Formats: sequence, structure tokens, C-alpha cells
Amino acid sequence: MLLAAPPVLGHVSPSFLVHKDGDTVELFCDATATPEPLVTWHKDDQEMTSSERVRVTPRRVEIRNVDSLDGGAYTCTFRNVVGRVSHTIKLVIEGQSQTWNRVKSLICDLTRNPA
Repeated sequence: MLLAAPPVLGHVSPSFLVHKDGDTVELFCDATATPEPLVTWHKDDQEMTSSERVRVTPRRVEIRNVDSLDGGAYTCTFRNVVGRVSHTIKLVIEGQSQTWNRVKSLICDLTRNPA
């Protein structure tokens, strides 16, 4: 007789990560369950798929040449017939893009409200 068990998280990325602009970032999540769970990845509540820079597999997401737009909340969710479990990783990207966005914001503020 095979017993069913809900997913239980195993080895996962830390809940908060900071990387520099241009880095390659690898996020990971693992869980065990019976039957084998279905795994999905979301970034800011949008389901993720692979692209030219982003590789999504059931247990990992790899993002090459990150920039500020890659920052956000990444969530892996494992679900089967008896339950589900999720883990969220907050990714912050520091660097040139972030600095440039601050400069653009300052220019806009100065243009709207000159001293």
C-alpha cells in the first residue's frame, strides 16, 4: 500500500538575496512528496517560463546577466493531491541599472520642481 504525503521543503535558496548588476543568479528549491509534486515558479505572481537569459527547471531558476528589472519576489510552489508548500526568495539587484534609475528619477523631480 502506497501512502500519500504532502510536499515538505528540503534544500532551498535563502529568503533574501542581493546580487550585483550583470551577475548570474541561481535560485533553487527542493521538496519531497508522495506522489511526486508538480512544481511551478512565479516572479511577482506571474508564472515563469524559460527565455534567452532565464532558464527555468522544476528545481532551479538561472538568470544570466541580471539587471534591476530581475529584482523581485520569486516563489517555487510544490503541490500534489494531498497538499502544497511554497518558498519565496526576495531578489535585490544592486549596480549600474539601479543607480541610473535613481539619476533618472532625480532629473525628473528637478525638471518638475526646479529650485
